[in-house]
Amino acid sequence: MCIKPTYEELEKRIVELEQQVDQYQSEAIKYQTLFSSFPHGITVSDVNGNILESNTAAELLLGVSKDDHEKRRIDDQEWRIIRPGRSEMPIEEWAVSSHLSKNDWFPIVKWEL
Repeated sequence: MCIKPTYEELEKRIVELEQQVDQYQSEAIKYQTLFSSFPHGITVSDVNGNILESNTAAELLLGVSKDDHEKRRIDDQEWRIIRPGRSEMPIEEWAVSSHLSKNDWFPIVKWEL
């Protein structure tokens, strides 16, 4: 037999959930503020390599509009990485390609252009 919560228990639970929502909203605002004001380019992709979002610094650094950037995949053939010696790095050597081919997760990759 299922015991139904009391009115007071439901009220308490509602207050707890409202506090969680407030906390998540506050954290989302902090994240968005940091993400959009960070001076380095940031691109976020899902595990399949689809670009989910990018910040303004990435748009300026890459010379690609935010909308065009987010239509691409992180391992898209349109991207080019140039090594310090000015030779082009093959896509197979990109850190992201290695991880995507193994369905592996990596938290941070730093690329310098």
